Amino acid sequence: MGSLEALPLALVAGGLTAAGSLASSQTQAAQQRAQANALQAQANASRQQADIQRQKGEIEAQKYDRQREQLRRQFRETQGRDRSLLAAGNVDMGSGSALDVSLGNIDRFAADVGENAYQKALARWDAEQQAKTLDFRADTYDARSSYLNRAANNIGASLLTAGLSGLNSGLRFYRMAGGDLPGLLGKRK
Repeated sequence: MGSLEALPLALVAGGLTAAGSLASSQTQAAQQRAQANALQAQANASRQQADIQRQKGEIEAQKYDRQREQLRRQFRETQGRDRSLLAAGNVDMGSGSALDVSLGNIDRFAADVGENAYQKALARWDAEQQAKTLDFRADTYDARSSYLNRAANNIGASLLTAGLSGLNSGLRFYRMAGGDLPGLLGKRK
């Protein structure tokens, strides 16, 4: 087969290869868009979980606030009961063992309130760390989703790949059909 007869066959083969390559690129782009949408949904879910975690931390902190108020009421009740018992016994509150009892109550109250404040701070810190981890995960999903969307929307790369595939296939077919490549390019041996 001569160069002129091989040319239309090469053009058809190259065109079919380019069309197939473009269709494959478009299918891949659709898959990337679907995956990007799934990642975006995961990012949104992760952010919601982070918000829920922060709310849980706040609820936990409020629980410790209620416990602190309960400690305060118990301290006042204990101090009041001790004062009334000491007053009924005609004992001076500012001296000796009466003062030691009062100072002991104050020390226990201070220790309990300190432990309560520590537990509250720890609960808030823990909730915030978990929320930050979830936010980081959401940011990672967002970045991956953005990359896939950009890749899926890059039609230029798809067209270039399809064109080069078609050209390569056409030239190969042209040579297999007996076409003279230097003659096709206008150069003679």
